[in-house]
Amino acid sequence: AISLLQAKKGLSVVLVDMNTLFGEVPLFLEMSPKFHWGEITKNIDRLDNTFLNNILERHESGIHVLPSPAYLNGHVRPTPEIMTRLLDLMKRMFNYVLVDTGQSTNNTALRVVELSDTLMLITILSLPCLANTNRLIKSLLDLGYMSNDRIKVVLNRYTKNGDLSLKDAENGIKKELFWVIPNDFNSTMAAINNGKPLAQIASRAAITKSFEEMARALQQQKLQHEKRKWKFFKR
Repeated sequence: AISLLQAKKGLSVVLVDMNTLFGEVPLFLEMSPKFHWGEITKNIDRLDNTFLNNILERHESGIHVLPSPAYLNGHVRPTPEIMTRLLDLMKRMFNYVLVDTGQSTNNTALRVVELSDTLMLITILSLPCLANTNRLIKSLLDLGYMSNDRIKVVLNRYTKNGDLSLKDAENGIKKELFWVIPNDFNSTMAAINNGKPLAQIASRAAITKSFEEMARALQQQKLQHEKRKWKFFKR
């Protein structure tokens, strides 16, 4: 989210934490938010630009954050209908809406997938994870939740000279990898434990550069998609 914001001036980015049990985004960014998505689910009839702006927390980097509740106290869970209304509004308010859905595949998470322009599916170089990634992609395609071109597989924690190669990964998921993020345990843990983004903790690290380049690639794809839609409209 921060890499997207920093890649081009004038953009607006919101990060939504839909890991519905103890989401960690505020910890990763050293934030103490006053509100969370529970405020929206119990006041959905009040949802408009003004109400949402009052709920969102602004990080010092400039991104806006909608956190998950930090504890259990009977919060109204988000439904597919609530997420449709929320994301439709966010799309009108922000250039980029990033949603961390956690590992859930319930109806609400699947509705978020349906509404998304792009699904960033994270995997690592292990046979069980690649097998599960392949099953998930096949399920999403077979059930009609998303077209294949909108699914972007990101390989995380990549180290060279491992037991499996990048080609093995692509063969395993039957799909080309969109991005490969190098493994950097020290920089990543330093960022997490200090509540700071990688760009602030390790600005010259290869993993930080990888996120920055991925953000630019996503922006380029968005521009190409918008150009295609405009040409279609002109015809």
